[in-house]
Amino acid sequence: MSEKKVMSAVIDDRKAYRTVQKFYEAGDLSDLGELVLKECETYYAKDLAAEYVDTESLLERLQTKYPKHAAPFAKFIETLEPVSIANIMEDYCALKMRAASELAGSYLVAGDFEKAQPYLDKFNQLQAEGLQDDNGGGDDNSNVYNDAHADRFTKSLELGNRIPMLPASLNDKLGGGLIAGSHTLIYAPPEVGKTAIAINTMYGFATAGKRVMYCGNEESAEMYLNRMLCRFTRWTLKKVLASKDRAMKIARSRGWSNLTFIHLSPGSVPEIQDYIREHKPDVCIIDQLSNVNLHRGNGKELDKVQRLEATAYAMRMFYSKTKVAGVSISQADEKAIGKLRLTIKDVYYSNVGLQGQYDVMLGIGMDDNYQRMDRRMINITKNKIGGEHGYVIVTIVREVSMLRGVGDDD
Repeated sequence: MSEKKVMSAVIDDRKAYRTVQKFYEAGDLSDLGELVLKECETYYAKDLAAEYVDTESLLERLQTKYPKHAAPFAKFIETLEPVSIANIMEDYCALKMRAASELAGSYLVAGDFEKAQPYLDKFNQLQAEGLQDDNGGGDDNSNVYNDAHADRFTKSLELGNRIPMLPASLNDKLGGGLIAGSHTLIYAPPEVGKTAIAINTMYGFATAGKRVMYCGNEESAEMYLNRMLCRFTRWTLKKVLASKDRAMKIARSRGWSNLTFIHLSPGSVPEIQDYIREHKPDVCIIDQLSNVNLHRGNGKELDKVQRLEATAYAMRMFYSKTKVAGVSISQADEKAIGKLRLTIKDVYYSNVGLQGQYDVMLGIGMDDNYQRMDRRMINITKNKIGGEHGYVIVTIVREVSMLRGVGDDD
């Protein structure tokens, strides 16, 4: 990438400067570029309200400090061209992310996890920085609380502001529902019914009046939507196909219009974030997170363990910032096959870093006996939003993707 484009963005926009300054490394710029960046730093530090650097003042300062280089500075500053700051910063972050991931990957392949960790941390920081929206980011999104009244920080925890979740017995154990900005993981072994559980979860949100964005990359769009319509109508697919207009009328009466379905193949973190900005949902469901790429295009990805952790981290930061409740669907480890009582360690490609990216973790267990009875055990393996741990036993009706706890109403 041209350093003149980067420096043009730095001069024209304080936020761009902050991004570059945060991740700048020696050697990223020429000697001349480094001096310009340092002078921009002095300019912004002296006037905290400055949103851009006055180029005439910048050139005068540089030529005064470095009179022998007056001509090169003049040429550098005078030939800067206007750029799309958002696009240049996205390209800059992508460039730095690729470099960090390649270095981390080379150390991981060599088995040197200690040397890889700083680059993984840097990758995660860059990913978070790249999440900033047009309303500002970084320090501008910080919230400072001093002698704050309880009204300021308890609102999202109150029962009326929670996002109710089906089945009702699970919702009760979660203290009345999810919280805006939280991140939930639902994980289960193969053939347990992860998509049916995800669709039932979506239905609960939508029928409660919440705007839901469902991002699916496991099945075709038609398969997803037919299953969703069956859940809203509680009809089998055969019955839906025989009476489509009636099915649509029933579905719309139960919140079908609250659903936005996005078919991904397999999708990337920036792509999903763009859809969230566009559709502004209350809840985003990703089915499945392990398939999602970290960045657009064909850039080199980390191995699955590190990629899943970094993807979960990126989405967690984004949900927290945008106050969207995120629900991710993923696989359980092979050791969880045939088990009822799943633990926090039964996540596929699990490590401590992944579990740390979730406020709520729900492991779905099933053994041979439960399979015969069409039952599942929802294990609450992590719960930071209040309520209980333990488990909930449900019946699953696969034909309509429905879960119902004993004694629950749909």
